[in-house]
Amino acid sequence: MIISFKKGLVAIPLVILVFSLIISLSSSYACRWDPIVNKCHPDNCEVVVYKHSGCNGNLYYAFNGNNQNEWRNLTNLTWPDGTNMNDSISCYVVGCYTSFFYYEHTNFGGKNAKHENPKCDNLMQKDFRNDWWNDKISSLKVFCK
Repeated sequence: MIISFKKGLVAIPLVILVFSLIISLSSSYACRWDPIVNKCHPDNCEVVVYKHSGCNGNLYYAFNGNNQNEWRNLTNLTWPDGTNMNDSISCYVVGCYTSFFYYEHTNFGGKNAKHENPKCDNLMQKDFRNDWWNDKISSLKVFCK
């Protein structure tokens, strides 16, 4: 289907228009890359996890509480370098209005913890360097507050 506009005989395929809308909507739920600090800042209802301590670098993954809330098994996900995400999270940043629950085992089993950022005063970061949780997370949940 093609939509034609009278002004200037311009024709825009509806498929391109719809695709552009989908891209713009999906990108509104993605973290924002900051090249100055080498970090991806989470949007509202989002948690960004990192493979390495310091919460920076290109090995990160953004979990959004608007699209899906629970990830029962992180062995099904991979980092951008292709390695398995299970038991390899070393740092995270919690966006505004977000609750983050993480678990030692798949299917929300074992030891667990939560980190909430109910207001939007600032982003909350947790680095697991020298912490028991370093490389121990196997399932997680993200919710909007």
